[in-house]
Amino acid sequence: MAKGKTYRNGLLAKIHIGAKQLDLVDDDVAYRAMLYNLTGKRSCAKMSNKDLQTVVNHMERRGAKFVNKGNKRKHPKANKAQVRKVFALWTELYELGGVDDPSRDALTAWVRRMTQSEEQPDGCDDPDWLTAKQSQQLVESLKQWIARIS
Repeated sequence: MAKGKTYRNGLLAKIHIGAKQLDLVDDDVAYRAMLYNLTGKRSCAKMSNKDLQTVVNHMERRGAKFVNKGNKRKHPKANKAQVRKVFALWTELYELGGVDDPSRDALTAWVRRMTQSEEQPDGCDDPDWLTAKQSQQLVESLKQWIARIS
């Protein structure tokens, strides 16, 4: 049931956004007339989800734009707990002033340097690809770094 409520709330939000975009916020009479002409109801509270979708579709045809900004994360959250710990410690290190750049690119460069070996001369190219042993070593290294500066 919660998903249905979320869907309905999304439709209601779109209608309010569309009303602003179509300059219907200040003209309650025109707004209510549009709702009535489309659904036979003057209030969104009394409409079914199908009625609400009809209003949204009409607003889109009239020029309203509804952009889903979605998840703002550039990269998905790491699946492995140890890798998430590396990210958390890197952020903590930044907050303590140990590093100047908290970005994923800066962490990736540090991971690459720290994981270089004879078998892997270029190091690990992405923190998400760390083995359990590598991530544990990096966690310990980050903990020691934090201890030195705090």
